[in-house]
Amino acid sequence: MAEETSLSYFSNASWARSRMEDMEGRWDRRSRREYGGGSPPQLPINTGAPVIYPNPTVRPGNTATCTQGVWAFVKGGTFSYQWYLNGSPVSGATSPDFLTTAAENSSDLQCAVTCTNSVGTVGPVFSNLVGITTGTAGAWDESLWDNAVWL
Repeated sequence: MAEETSLSYFSNASWARSRMEDMEGRWDRRSRREYGGGSPPQLPINTGAPVIYPNPTVRPGNTATCTQGVWAFVKGGTFSYQWYLNGSPVSGATSPDFLTTAAENSSDLQCAVTCTNSVGTVGPVFSNLVGITTGTAGAWDESLWDNAVWL
């Protein structure tokens, strides 16, 4: 009886293996036909958050730029941006660049990036926080050069 069980097990295993090979062959044919070879498209995957430059601060009147971050499976995809001041979305601020104003002094600035490809949309993924301040960190202050003392 033990021999019958092991023989039927191997017979069933061989049948299952041949069935899976047949299914894989069908998938491969479908994959080549529908996707031009390779794997089917996937949702984008974010592997690195967007970053705002300059950082850690930007001066009022200067432009902050948000990178898209690092993404996988983006082929044919697009990125969209949304800027936030003190945690609230800024109406109409949807480009990678944001021009700060004097009224935004002492605010926190952040950017969110969303990626869309043929499969769907992923995001938003939020960047680092950057302070808007009249201080000189993160931006070149031209007045420092003008007031230099030469020896």
